[in-house]
Amino acid sequence: MLVGGEWVDALSGNTFESINPYTDRVWATAPEAGEEDVDRAVRAARAAFDEGPWGTMIGTERARLMRRLADLLAENAQELATVESTDNGKLLREMGGQLGALAEWYYYFAGAADKIQGETIPSDTTGKCRSERELTTAPQKSPALVSISARFGPAALAGQHFSSCSFG
Repeated sequence: MLVGGEWVDALSGNTFESINPYTDRVWATAPEAGEEDVDRAVRAARAAFDEGPWGTMIGTERARLMRRLADLLAENAQELATVESTDNGKLLREMGGQLGALAEWYYYFAGAADKIQGETIPSDTTGKCRSERELTTAPQKSPALVSISARFGPAALAGQHFSSCSFG
């Protein structure tokens, strides 16, 4: 699992097997994160949020990096679709379509990245409106790339940091 920019094992050393639903065979083994691993990941995300460059990076630079991510997703969509389909059993054709569209999401997010100024948009409602810089988290669901991207992209364009947790 990726924690603080480094690939690490679970502190317990435990792993779990991912079974290909088409063949009923193990196709991958991954660290099985426990509570301490989640705490470690959240601490790393918090440190990146407080001390890392992303939150203070200008919008045009975030946009450039998001366009690069979109390019990589587009270039590797079929391979990523195969991995996701192998992992979760979703039809390869459907997964390919979703991952093909995923790059377009990031091109869209990149277009908005330099438009956000970190201020609350004035509202004519009688309620309170505010903008806060917060760590963004999301549980990881299948298909992971699509689920995570729906949350990561908008948070990242605003200069937020993101943490994803997968639970059995």
